[in-house]
Amino acid sequence: MKLNNLTLLLVNLTCQLLTSPLIIILSTCAVHIKHFSFPSTFDLTRDSTLTLDCDYAYNENDLLLVVRWFHQSLTDRPDPIYQWIPERQVRHVAADYKSSFDYEHVSDASDPFTMYRSVVLHQPVPTMSGKYKCLISSLANSDSREGNVFIYASPRSFIFTSRVDPDTGNLLLKCITRQVYPLPQVNLYKYVTSSAVNTFISKKATSTNSTIKQTSESSYSSTIPLINVNKSISLPSPYYDVSIEYTLNEQELLATVFNRIPTIFECRVTINNTDYSSTKRITLYSMLEKQLMKKNDKRKSHFEQVQ
Repeated sequence: MKLNNLTLLLVNLTCQLLTSPLIIILSTCAVHIKHFSFPSTFDLTRDSTLTLDCDYAYNENDLLLVVRWFHQSLTDRPDPIYQWIPERQVRHVAADYKSSFDYEHVSDASDPFTMYRSVVLHQPVPTMSGKYKCLISSLANSDSREGNVFIYASPRSFIFTSRVDPDTGNLLLKCITRQVYPLPQVNLYKYVTSSAVNTFISKKATSTNSTIKQTSESSYSSTIPLINVNKSISLPSPYYDVSIEYTLNEQELLATVFNRIPTIFECRVTINNTDYSSTKRITLYSMLEKQLMKKNDKRKSHFEQVQ
């Protein structure tokens, strides 16, 4: 292993200041990991390249330096998925990683003993989730770091639609997510208000669009999950398609017409073990809201003509 003269001088001076036992000197001055980086979560829909890096320092004591990466998922895997021996210029990648592994990636082109230290995977798959361990060893010392990576796929498609059944007069709400992994949580909610809030809104309704919007948004006190929904889930390949439906019967639909504020339904999609969350909403406007909107549109049009 070749080091420049200044590096050797600094290493030797540092080691001489340490306590005399040889084992302590070697373990302190020999190879050690400086920085270990990995993403705790990785979204296959947004990203295509997973990078795991293990940067380390070494000196002339580190003969037969070896870089190993291990992966543990549902079962223990004793053999490394990647091994590199710089002095022998030998690299080995496990068979199930070869199609994703980037052989051309260079971590540090200026240093032949760290240049191929990283694991870079293109188009990884969900089964590559799990614990990754970086082990750097030499005849003088060894050091390791590990961390968990959760690989998921946010929906490639997320739609929330409504339509009225011409035969029954029922309103059909349907929320669909496609190409998701793992199985997501898909739920429907309805925004609810208190009678006191409704009374307040009716007294405070004014003639401007901005005021209508502000009072409507501030009047909802909470959401309640909708029950009696129909949910269907496709078999993973390896991704899931999930759809959920809710029927608002004609009587319930007519009741919303006389509400003082709009009726809002929400579809919410979340994925466990991640911070992913996405929502879409459908708003059913009451007769009062529609009348106010029409009046505001007419007044706005008249104002623009006067201007």
